Parts: sequence; structure tokens; C-alpha cells
Amino acid sequence: MTASPRRYLKAPLHAAVILAVTCLEVMAAAVMVVGLAGAYGLGLVFVLPWGIACARVVANLGRSLSGAWSGTPIPDPYLPAPGPARPGPDGRYHAVGISFRTRVVPEFLERCERLVRDRATWRDALWLLVDPIVGAGIALQPLLLVLCGGFGLTMPLLGIPGGWDYLGVPLGLGMLVLGVWIGPRMLDLHAAWTRSLLAPTKMSVLARKLLEVDEKRAAATDWQAAEVRRIERDLHDGPQARLVALGMTVSAAEELVDDDPAAAKALLRQAQESSSAVLQELRGLVRGIRPPVLAERGLVDAVRALALDSVLQVEVSADMPEPVSEPVQATAYFAVAEALANAAKHARAQRVEIDLWQRNGTLRVTVADDGRGGADPARGSGLRGIERRLGPSNGVLALSSPAGGPTTVTIELPYDATSQEVTDAGVAVGRAVAGGCGTGGMTRRQLWEMAVASVVVPIALFPQGIVAAVQLLFTPDNRSWFLALYMPEALQWPTAAAMIAFGLAGLPLLVRRQRAFHKSSFAGAE
Repeated sequence: MTASPRRYLKAPLHAAVILAVTCLEVMAAAVMVVGLAGAYGLGLVFVLPWGIACARVVANLGRSLSGAWSGTPIPDPYLPAPGPARPGPDGRYHAVGISFRTRVVPEFLERCERLVRDRATWRDALWLLVDPIVGAGIALQPLLLVLCGGFGLTMPLLGIPGGWDYLGVPLGLGMLVLGVWIGPRMLDLHAAWTRSLLAPTKMSVLARKLLEVDEKRAAATDWQAAEVRRIERDLHDGPQARLVALGMTVSAAEELVDDDPAAAKALLRQAQESSSAVLQELRGLVRGIRPPVLAERGLVDAVRALALDSVLQVEVSADMPEPVSEPVQATAYFAVAEALANAAKHARAQRVEIDLWQRNGTLRVTVADDGRGGADPARGSGLRGIERRLGPSNGVLALSSPAGGPTTVTIELPYDATSQEVTDAGVAVGRAVAGGCGTGGMTRRQLWEMAVASVVVPIALFPQGIVAAVQLLFTPDNRSWFLALYMPEALQWPTAAAMIAFGLAGLPLLVRRQRAFHKSSFAGAE
């Protein structure tokens, strides 16, 4: 992320916020430890989600701040919440080898198991334990330099004895400039450090994808089973009963054909009418499975046929220059049919507008009516049926239905014409995740080393080395927090010299690593 003048000025404030967040991290880590100890040590399983939830709140705060300040958002790495528990063949719910009458306890236990199995949970725990040391050390450097620089500039006004007031202004100015200069760089380093632990790993991305595939497969299986049951019910209640009656009518006509030809003819006419009714019902069933107009003339004409058959005043507009696969057409067709049926039955609408639009691999269908509004998927099966039908096709349903109307149903479906584009996008995402999720092309080990070195090297060189040496020259009795001044007198100067040597030895390597990190990060952003 390019460092603008405004970002240089805000960097010390952001560093102060990071230090405040580290306090929350310590408290969240304590709560999580209590939750784990209570669950595994005392059997208090109900405290486990509470402890992990506290940790996730603070971790999400860290992701949000680091993503906003670095310009590279950190995605949510957690596995999705488990779906509702399903009863077994006996109608009861089973979990941990125990049978339950309701699904409350099985769902709670499954949620706890999902939280514990999620790798992101333990990465959050590691971040909460380590970031108060490493992350705070990174953020503390620009803040301390700015504060010490400001204090140095005010030394002549405060009348500090011992000759410090003469050295305070140039040293304070240098520290202030250095603190402002390294501020954005330390924030980028802290964001990369946070991303190395809190961003989704390649395995977590694959795990989420697998869970989504399993959920969509289960939804598709349930929907297909429901469709089969619907077709069986319609056949049993409609054509099957009529065919049985038709057979009985023909048998009765056969018995009367010799004794009462007129009655036999009447029965045959009745049988003919019944066969026509059976044929109409079968055609209706076929239209519910695969409408002939959709197979022969495509989605646009099929929707226009729906508009002509509707009791409402329906206008259809379409902009579909590219072909769409048959499954996507069927999904969109039945979704429009359901939306029209809802507008006629429940919305008390008079006029409906349908718009079919297609761009960049997405088919968008909008159905807007002038009805009374107030539609809610939770209160009706029609909209939920559309959602279930869209699920296997990765479709999305958006609803706008304020009380008093109007109601607008928007459906988006990806289609096969851009399957290669979607694949390429998935490959790009996979490469980004495998490459370190925006860590400047560095491995996680290198990033850890650079983060720790960014804390240790400056502290050894400046406070514990140079400042301690100056303290030995002017006020050796004021020990403060400098390690050299607590050593025996014979070891004070060697300790300060060793700190300066250690800092100077690690400084070139640290500068090269940080320069390579920022160069690759800026190149990736461009």
C-alpha cells in the first residue's frame, strides 16, 4: 500500500490503537483458556463456545484493523456453521452415541465439535498469545520514537539538567522524523504478521469449499427427492385414478354393448372424455418437469409463454446475447414461474415486470410487481422453494418487499459460458492463498523471523545500546530500564557495546528483508 502523507501522520495513532487492542487480546486469551479448561477439565461444555466466541471477536477486530490500514482485507477463515440436525430413521436425533428427542442438544454438540475441529480457532489462540509480544513490539517502535522525539524537542523548555537540553533538540528531531518515517512500514509489517496467522490457509479454503459442496449436494438431493415425491403424488392423485376409472368405464361398456348399445356408447364417450383429461394432466406434469416450450424455444420465449398464461398484466424484457446451459434455463424458468404464482396468489398484484439480463457469466432475472409487499421467505414455502432450487446452481436470491409494496425478486445464476473464467479465477485465488495471502511473497517462517527481528534489533541498537551509552556518559546513576546500567561496573560498557554490535549486525539483514517485503507488496498491489 502506497504511503501517503496522511498515512505517515496517522501511523502513530494506529500504533496506539494496536497497543490498545493487545490489551483486549490478553483478556480474550484468558477467557479462551478458561473456556477450554472448563470444557475439558471440568466438563462444562457450555462455556466452550463462549470462550471461543470472545477470541473470535478480538481476532476479527484485528483482521478488520489490519486490512483497513494496509489496504489488503483479511478474509474470514472460519468454517461455516453446521446446518440443522437431521433425525435418524427412528425419528430421533443422535449425537455422541446418545439419542435425543429434540435437536437442541445435538446441534449444540455439533457446533462445539465444529469449533474445535476448525484450525482457525487454534490459529486465533496462537495469535492472542504471541501478538501482545511481537505485534505490540512492532507497533511500539514508531510510537515511542514519536513520543521520545517530542519530549526531546521540549527539553530546553523543561530545563532538564546534565547537558541533555542541548542534545535533546537534534536527537528529538531525528527520532521524530524516524518515527514518522517508519510508521507506515511498521504498520505494513504488522499487517503481514497478522495476516500470516489470521488469514485463511490453503487447507482452510479447501475445507470450506468441501463443506459448501457437501451442503449443496445435500440440498440438491433433498430437492430431487421432494420433486420425485411430488411427481409420484401427482401421478397417484391425478392420472392414475383417472386411468383406473377409465378402465372400469371401458369394462362396463364392454358388458353393455350387446344388451344396451346406447348405454355402451355413452360410456365410451365418457371414457373418451376421461382419456382427454388424463392426457391434459400428463402434459401438465411434463411441463412441471421439463416444459416443451423451454426445450424448443429457449428461456426468453418460455418466460413470455408464462406471461401470456398468467392472469396478471406481465411485461417481459430480455437482453441475452449468449447461450445458456439447459439446467440454468430450467432453474431460471421455474423460479420465474414461482415468483409469478406468488404475485398472483399472495401479493394481490395487478402488474408484473420481468427482466432477463446477461453479462460476464451471470444471468440476472428480476421480477417486480405492484402488490402489497411484505413477502418473507421465513413465512412461506414459495420463496424458500426458489432458494432451494437455486442452491445447487450457486444461484443467489435477493428480495426487496417493504410493507405496502412493491416487491422485487432478483435472481442471479452463473452459467457455463464462463466456466473457464470461473476456473481461472479459482486458480488465481488458490495461488494467492498458496503464496502467503499477501505476505509479500515471503514464507511464514521468514515473516516470523522478520517480525521478531523488527522488535529485537531496534531495541538492542537504540535503547539498550546507544541510549544506554549516552546514559553512562552523563548520568550513570540513573539506571532507568537499561540493562547495561544494572550490570557490574566492569561489564557496563561491554554490555552497551555488545548491544550496539548486535543491533548493527542485524540491521543490514533486517533492512534488506523489509525492503524486499515492501517492494513485492507494492508490486502486488499495483
